Amino acid sequence: MPNNPEMRSQLQDLIETCNWWQLSPHLSRLVVVGLDLTLLDVGLALTEDNSALVQQWIADGGIYHPSAEQISYWQANPEITFTSLIIYPFVLFQELKPA
Repeated sequence: MPNNPEMRSQLQDLIETCNWWQLSPHLSRLVVVGLDLTLLDVGLALTEDNSALVQQWIADGGIYHPSAEQISYWQANPEITFTSLIIYPFVLFQELKPA
């Protein structure tokens, strides 16, 4: 995993909690981060241009664009919340696990 403590701290400060209606205007830039990964690790890999690691996550299904089924589900369930991190041009997001 990427390990740059200063950048990790900066990115941590940029993580926001949001809902689908806040994310949906950015649909073409959305990237789902699977629950086996963290927004911080993915964001750091992108900022460090670690394309090998990012490609591995894509191949493994750890990061991906949302499917039509997921989009419909999130639209129908507005109570679901997410965490998000913008690493231009991408908007990384992850569904929060219910407590």
